[in-house]
Amino acid sequence: MLGRRTVLLIRSSLLFLLSVLLVMGFYYHDRFYSLGVVPLLLGGGLLTFLVITAARAITGTSVLPRQATVDLDLTQTLGERLRAGTNVLEIAPVTPDVPSVGEVARVRTDRGAEFARLRTADCIRRYVSEVSEDEAQRAGYPSAAAFAKVATGDWGLQAEDVVALIEFEVLEVPG
Repeated sequence: MLGRRTVLLIRSSLLFLLSVLLVMGFYYHDRFYSLGVVPLLLGGGLLTFLVITAARAITGTSVLPRQATVDLDLTQTLGERLRAGTNVLEIAPVTPDVPSVGEVARVRTDRGAEFARLRTADCIRRYVSEVSEDEAQRAGYPSAAAFAKVATGDWGLQAEDVVALIEFEVLEVPG
């Protein structure tokens, strides 16, 4: 595995080489004028598109839009909050499938049907013991103590374990 700095150095070097190629293109740019305006616009547009696509590929930014990769189970309180159309806060144990900011999540019913789509607006981590009353209530728990009871009882966590507070934007909920 390459280290983070090594990957950053490689990507930066590739971006620099791409920039050098782009500057070389400006040197030969005057030859496009002799072909006329339409070839100049089409060739320049295609070249710009390829440069942007290459830069996004080099930096690791997704060229295609992200697909929904995270599935959440629908609870009654979550369904009510989704229908209200407000931003939704969920508290979950930290696992590899916790959605990252900007990622789209699907909310599914117990039968597996998609109920809603949400975009992750924010994701922060807290110790179970540090979840505030307001955060617990926004996540659908009556109090922070009630959340702590669920976290330690149902999820098997300790007060010093970390949970993710994930704020979602509602993208679409069927009528």
